[in-house]
Amino acid sequence: MPARIVIVLRETVLAGKTAEALVKVGYHAIAIANAMKALMALETAKEIELLITSAHFPGRQPNGLALARMTRQRRPNLKVIFANGPETQPHVRHDGAFIPTPTTPDSLVELADRMMRNVA
Repeated sequence: MPARIVIVLRETVLAGKTAEALVKVGYHAIAIANAMKALMALETAKEIELLITSAHFPGRQPNGLALARMTRQRRPNLKVIFANGPETQPHVRHDGAFIPTPTTPDSLVELADRMMRNVA
C-alpha cells in the first residue's frame, strides 16, 4: 500500500472526502471502509506515518484505539488522530490527537498536516 496516511472512520463519506483533500495537498492517503480491512492493510503496508480513525466501529470490528495500538507494535512512531464524540477523548488522550465530531475534511486535513510536519 503506497499510502502514508490511512483513514478509517465510521463515517465513510467523511473518510473518502478527507483522503481526497489530503491527496490534493500532496499527501499519499487512502480511505479504507472498515477496521478489519484497515488492520490487514496496516499490517502489510511498507510505509505508514499517520492513522486517522474513529474510536468505535459497529459490529465485531476492532475499535480505533485497538487498531492504533496493534499497528504501533510494528510501527512505534505511528501518529494517530481519533475523530469521535467528546466523551471519547479521555480514553484516547495518551494514544494520539483528538478531534471532536462532527468534523469536516478541512479540519482533519489541517490537523493531519500539522502532525505530519511535527508542529501539532
